[in-house]
Amino acid sequence: MRSKSFLINAAQDFVLSMRTHQEAVHFISRHKLWRGLLAYGWVSKLILAMGLVAGWKLYSIFSSWWNSSSMNSLGMAVQDIGRLIQSVALEGYAFFFVGGYKYLILVVMEILLFHVCRRTLEIKTGQKQDLAFATFVQAEIRMIKAAIFAFVMESLGTLLLGIFLPMLGMEFWQPILIILLQCYFLGFVVLDNYSEIYGLDIQQSERVTRAFFGVAMAIGLVTYVLLLMPILGAILAPFIGAVTATLSMHALHGEFQQFIPVQEEVI
Repeated sequence: MRSKSFLINAAQDFVLSMRTHQEAVHFISRHKLWRGLLAYGWVSKLILAMGLVAGWKLYSIFSSWWNSSSMNSLGMAVQDIGRLIQSVALEGYAFFFVGGYKYLILVVMEILLFHVCRRTLEIKTGQKQDLAFATFVQAEIRMIKAAIFAFVMESLGTLLLGIFLPMLGMEFWQPILIILLQCYFLGFVVLDNYSEIYGLDIQQSERVTRAFFGVAMAIGLVTYVLLLMPILGAILAPFIGAVTATLSMHALHGEFQQFIPVQEEVI
């Protein structure tokens, strides 16, 4: 097990991973990680389709606000801008984060997660990674299972928070804790790509996510924010998230190794 207390580990991992996001952006640019994606001829169509769907919803919110806005005075303009922010906050939240839409984005974008996670690990370790289409198909099936698991657990947690927090008179904390819960499971789904490479099943992967709670929260938080961006968010969130997860876990690989199942020798 990890040597320090859970809170100390979580805080240190969170800071490490938040800093690693900046490194990930430079890493992507320096190594041109998007190269090789064209080998999957249909990937660009999937990314474009998902980006258009995500962007269209936010565009419709903005268009509705613009058509009903009144800019006759500064005061009215401020009120209208406030109404736009509220609409984006409420309708955008419902669109992206109710019903598991955020997980659907990650499922569709698994080709991106799969490619950049393995390419990043290949560059950091110098060991060739399997990027074959057949391997991707297995990874896609795994992503669907991980996303369903995350959605079910998140929904259950949200339900329990909705029941018990009002009973305790703590309704104020409900939206905050729900967002943190969503960040955790978003982080889990992204981190699962790294765990899969080392032969961990989904239950073992979830134990890794709990052990590296700070990493999951940092990745989930940034992914959560990026997904709110129209069009580009659906591409940037999995791209940056996968690279950050790989770089962070590679830096913590010494502690991660204890979770790797021992391979039995074939006689």
